Amino acid sequence: MPEAGSLSPRLTIFTAGVYPDVLRIWYACIRRSFPAADVAVEIFDDSGCGALLPEWFPGATVLGPGPGRRDYQEAYNDALARAATPYLAFVDCDVFWLSRDLWPWLAGELAHPGVAAVACVSRHDRRSHGTFAVVFKTEVYREVLAGLPGGFSPAITGLDLAVERSQWRWSDTADLATEAVLASGREIRLLHLDERGDLVVFDSITLIRRLVEIVGAEAYAARQGGGRLFWHGCAGNLVLGRLHDRLFPEGPAYGFQSSWLLLLRQLGRRGPKKALWRLRYAARLRAAARRIEAYLEPAPRRRGVQRNPSARPPAQVLRPGECHVEQRFGSATVNRGAVLMSCEWDGGLFEAGVMLGGVFRSGEFRGGTFSGGVFAGTWTGGSWGGGYDRNGRYRPRNAPPVPAAPESSPDPA
Repeated sequence: MPEAGSLSPRLTIFTAGVYPDVLRIWYACIRRSFPAADVAVEIFDDSGCGALLPEWFPGATVLGPGPGRRDYQEAYNDALARAATPYLAFVDCDVFWLSRDLWPWLAGELAHPGVAAVACVSRHDRRSHGTFAVVFKTEVYREVLAGLPGGFSPAITGLDLAVERSQWRWSDTADLATEAVLASGREIRLLHLDERGDLVVFDSITLIRRLVEIVGAEAYAARQGGGRLFWHGCAGNLVLGRLHDRLFPEGPAYGFQSSWLLLLRQLGRRGPKKALWRLRYAARLRAAARRIEAYLEPAPRRRGVQRNPSARPPAQVLRPGECHVEQRFGSATVNRGAVLMSCEWDGGLFEAGVMLGGVFRSGEFRGGTFSGGVFAGTWTGGSWGGGYDRNGRYRPRNAPPVPAAPESSPDPA
């Protein structure tokens, strides 16, 4: 993003994403909010298929997977290791920056010697800046995180398969890094500037979009009953879809595979109070989109974008096309293609399908995809999308837990 012949930038902004349409909105906000000569932008392509074309992000550096950044979790540590600027920012791709005055103010706050970081958006349930929108001093974080195995990566401490997983201590991305920096005596200013309008946050955009692609919107809605996560992600994607197609009428169109009709069918499933909350939430999202659009001064609106492919509802247990949520499967179970979300697997054979989150306590994983959960079984094949081993250590994409080598028998006397 810095122009040729300009002074060296002070700040590197790093993000990771899967979908180019969301990132095009994000990048337009970044370019409008930051002086080009003062900022370098890096975007990690976590799509797995090279979906983020550099021509859609002029001036930014699009990074693919490689040694040291096999997935987006590792890419945060890689960004810190490579950063050549005194300040580094992590800004999630569904957090939209809507202020030209915020960066000069942040630079002034970071000029204080004891301040290591300023989080523009922070967690509400834990003293952590996460990766929503945080700016920090590069050298301070390098120094502190050199002594923290895993760096920014998530982790589970106190993992014991003999107790309920609700008793484990889960640390999301950058939680342990925040604790380490605070423990070193530095100050981190944990703010919520989205509440005053400097930034706009859309929740669960990538997660729900991926789940809908895997399971189908109809099947996911049927299993979840139109729960909060489903409503956040679907409504947010539908609002961003209309915004994107107005901002970028040349296309490609926003690719979310659902519709407002599906959401309306789920509206009253959990009572009138919940229905009222959902309507108000959707109205807030539409107001946020209008604010983004006004900030970017977009092109005329595009019409007639179609996005409503058919999806099959779940059928019989553990066969292709089925979706199971928060269920437990024992040693007599064989999965030949179902999608399991936040389930527990204990002793069966996993031949095909997808397991997202949950705990694979025992059994053989022979094929399919495992992502985001705890794996304590036997891995003999399949696709590892990132998750935790039996010790609570995060293992990135394509690095599944390696089966322990059998002990060699002693030579006969």
